[in-house]
Amino acid sequence: MSFILQIRLKNIDGVLERVLGTIRYRGHQLLRLMAHPTPDGSSMDVTLKVDAGRGGTHLTRHLQKLFDVEAVECYSEVAHARYG
Repeated sequence: MSFILQIRLKNIDGVLERVLGTIRYRGHQLLRLMAHPTPDGSSMDVTLKVDAGRGGTHLTRHLQKLFDVEAVECYSEVAHARYG
């Protein structure tokens, strides 16, 4: 089962490594990553495609606990392809 995560991160050193470490530690496999800074440079928008045996809700809750994560949204890959 794969799903899409859209994450807004504070643009600080090591933030992407912390997010990727959490994903790996929780047993998920990263399939695709796209990241770019916001126009003002204070944040970073990251889109991840993740493959895992369980849904994205569990991982979303863990990512929301990281102090440098501003927002997380999780979509099933089918819904994301259809609507987004």
